[in-house]
Amino acid sequence: MSGLKLFRTDTTSSGMTEVMPRLAEVEADVQGLVEAHMEALLGGAVLGERVRDRAG
Repeated sequence: MSGLKLFRTDTTSSGMTEVMPRLAEVEADVQGLVEAHMEALLGGAVLGERVRDRAG
């Protein structure tokens, strides 16, 4: 990962907390998988809704 840092809102101190680098790496891996298979993931979900709509 580059020098990019990720932060999230910290509700306990009304500030920001840095996201640990390992968590950011895992999130990037998951995002890559979702983007690579988005058509299959969303296409199947949309198709499933259409089938249920017609059957119901």
